[in-house]
Amino acid sequence: MLGILGLLFSFIPFIGVIAWPLVILGLIFGVLGVLRASRGRATNRGVAIAGTVLSALGLVICIVYAAAFNAAVAELGDPTAAGTTAPAAGAAESAPAAAGGDVVTYEVTGSGGAGSVTYVKDENMSMEQVNETSLPWTTDVTFDSGVLSFQPLSLTAQSGSGGNDEITCRILRNGEEVTSSTSSGPYAVVSCSAT
Repeated sequence: MLGILGLLFSFIPFIGVIAWPLVILGLIFGVLGVLRASRGRATNRGVAIAGTVLSALGLVICIVYAAAFNAAVAELGDPTAAGTTAPAAGAAESAPAAAGGDVVTYEVTGSGGAGSVTYVKDENMSMEQVNETSLPWTTDVTFDSGVLSFQPLSLTAQSGSGGNDEITCRILRNGEEVTSSTSSGPYAVVSCSAT
C-alpha cells in the first residue's frame, strides 16, 4: 500500500513531497518482506516484491522532481551573488544595473540619526539591520537576476530622536523611485514597501 500511494503522490508537483516518506517506508518494508519470505517466515513474496518495485519507482520520480525543481531555482540566479555596499552619507545615485539585473537603492533621510534601519538585502528575502546610524543613510543592493514581480522590497527605519523630527524612507529601482514615506514624532517609525 505504501508503494502504491507513494508512486501515485510522486507524480503530483509540490503535493508530491508527501511521497518521500511513503516510498522510503515502502522500500524498507518491501525489502524486509522479501527477506522474510526468503527465510520462510512469510508467504507473501509477490506482494513484497511488488511493494519494493513500486516504492523504488516512486523514489526515482521524487528524485527527478527534486532535481528539476533545484535546476529551475538555479536558473533564477545565484542568490549568493547578491550583496550590499557599505552605507554612505548622502543620497547617492544608484550604480548601473548588471545586464538583466536590478540595483535597488534604499535611502533614509532626516535630522539627527536613526536608531535602526532594516531592509531586504537579497533575492532570498533575507533582512539586514543597521543600528545607530547618522542620517542621511543609503545603500545599494544588486539583484543579479532582476527584481521579480513577487519580490518584496522593504525598508523600515526608526528615528533615534525623542523630538518631533521627521524621518523619510525611499526605495529606488535602477535610479527610479518606487515608493517613499515620511513620519514624524518622538522615535517615529517609517516604512516603505513595494513589489
